[in-house]
Amino acid sequence: MSTLEFQSEIKRHWKKWLPKKWRALVEAGTVEEETLAVAQMAQQEKLSLMQAGYPETAADEVVRAEYILLKPE
Repeated sequence: MSTLEFQSEIKRHWKKWLPKKWRALVEAGTVEEETLAVAQMAQQEKLSLMQAGYPETAADEVVRAEYILLKPE
């Protein structure tokens, strides 16, 4: 997944499953900045995992669980 794909998934997941967090971001006007920052961190972690020998799909799953698919509120 690319950074933009990660960001898109963050928005979908957080809006649905983390409504308090999402509302706080909307009210602060920082949805784009925050979701992009998390997507960039996920992408950097993915690249590190791949350099360590993870296949791309496995690296995607690790970072999705850690950064994107957070537990519902």
